[in-house]
Amino acid sequence: MFSLKVLVLCSSIGFATARDVIGLQVRDAAIFKRAISTDGVCGGYNNTNTCAGSTFGTCCSLFGYCGTDPAHCGYGCQSGYGSCVVKQPAVTWASIGCYSDASNARTLRTAMNVGGNTVEICTAACAAAGFSFAGMEFGSQCFCDNAISNGGAEASSGCTMACPGNSAEICGGGGRLSVYQVTPTWQSVGCYTDSTTARTLSATYNIAGNTQEKCQAACQAGGFKYSGTEFGSQCFCGNNIASTAGLAGDCLTPCPGDSTTKCGGINRLSLNVYM
Repeated sequence: MFSLKVLVLCSSIGFATARDVIGLQVRDAAIFKRAISTDGVCGGYNNTNTCAGSTFGTCCSLFGYCGTDPAHCGYGCQSGYGSCVVKQPAVTWASIGCYSDASNARTLRTAMNVGGNTVEICTAACAAAGFSFAGMEFGSQCFCDNAISNGGAEASSGCTMACPGNSAEICGGGGRLSVYQVTPTWQSVGCYTDSTTARTLSATYNIAGNTQEKCQAACQAGGFKYSGTEFGSQCFCGNNIASTAGLAGDCLTPCPGDSTTKCGGINRLSLNVYM
């Protein structure tokens, strides 16, 4: 039986009646595939209320309340009552050293126009543009690419200039690039639907005491970029997400090997990508 105690008031709107909640549950029963809200705007009344913590899927009801129970909010974000955007995986960068550069043959070939340059600003600009290499040069310059180009090579010295936006960081030097590269890690991309007749990920592994980490390790060893845990004990891998799959919001089954984390649900995959 649904309890009004789970309702969290986003603003001073007042409490919903039991009849309101029952009506909301009936309407929400038809909602299955929604994107994950990244701003948590709770728009039951004026699209301005915000649900705390909603970046990772806390949902908003018709009446302006925040909640985490699908019976109250439906699965995922309701686009009619909030701004829904698919959550993108985070990107981790690591320094790979100081590299030579030349103005007529760039080591990283795409220049970015950034102000107050720092390592974080330049890598963020490169990540947003889809690049896996970022380089800071002569303090204020930022370059990006997906490979080291034009014979650029590691330099033993020359990366000595402070970043304009953070004097504690180094942003290359004259003809020298402080180069950073995306470090692949496993990133959650959310809860996805699955079916025994149309698998979201193509390969299956049997893993005792299944956890997210064990499934990820099996998929990585098999050369797959996606891993997914389902119904606790199941592990799936693949290099593509099937077109039949969609985002869901009810991956609630504990992992057998770590009950503090979730491993999907019935026909639900806790999906991760290695990038």
